[in-house]
Amino acid sequence: MCAAQVVVPEAPTPDKLDRYKKQLEKLPASAVDVLIAGDSLASMWPKTSLRATFEDCRITKMSMTGDRIQNTLWKVRSGDFDRVKPRMIVLIVGTNNLPKGSPPAIAAAIDAVVGEMIARWSPEAIFVVGIPPRGPKGTFKTVRRKKTNELTGVAVTSRPNVYFCDVDAALGGDTAAYHSDLVHLSDHGYTLMSIVVKSAYLEFRSAKVAADLAEARRTRIATSEKKRDGAAARSGRAFEAPSSKEPPARHAPPAAPRSFLDRLVYLVLGR
Repeated sequence: MCAAQVVVPEAPTPDKLDRYKKQLEKLPASAVDVLIAGDSLASMWPKTSLRATFEDCRITKMSMTGDRIQNTLWKVRSGDFDRVKPRMIVLIVGTNNLPKGSPPAIAAAIDAVVGEMIARWSPEAIFVVGIPPRGPKGTFKTVRRKKTNELTGVAVTSRPNVYFCDVDAALGGDTAAYHSDLVHLSDHGYTLMSIVVKSAYLEFRSAKVAADLAEARRTRIATSEKKRDGAAARSGRAFEAPSSKEPPARHAPPAAPRSFLDRLVYLVLGR
């Protein structure tokens, strides 16, 4: 399957349309802190794990069982979620594209969704979760899945403030992380995946704090320089060179007479 085929947005099928409409009815009326987007792995992510990952954040979802990348792209473009304008996004999608999609096509499609999210909502950060292992001992389409994750990580992290969360090490080989279908995660599996996402979230927060401090320092320096320049302008004469002009010469008054006769002549003649 070529990249163009994967990226074409697809509306919910008739059997999912009612569920989609009900989801829209439950959407918050205003902006949220975190949007969880994607397929059933996003839809089934427990609130307890999400709240532990993003403490004191308002969280909502844009996800549905069986969704592929095309469906997620359609939802972003639909404008139905514009009112929540998320500050951060967690995107986990692509497992349902594995059976027929090639790694370059799937990776390009996921990156296209990320680009649409940035263009539409301008989030502060996006956390893209790699496609988790699935099947007996995580062997389902292993080579294709790993190559897809590799290409996806390179593509999305070339964008500012986009983080790729590789969950293979956390989930691989842990059968307790999955339900019996070996596709969907158990509560334990979501706890493990949440730890990986939280690590990326804390990295983003640290970088943001550092950037905010640097900006505050630049602002403080600029303000200080502006005040100094203003003070110099107001007292500009203090910085002027002394005048080279000499004050006008004064005629010295005549010397007072010393003898009595001289004083008498001075009084009579005025000189």
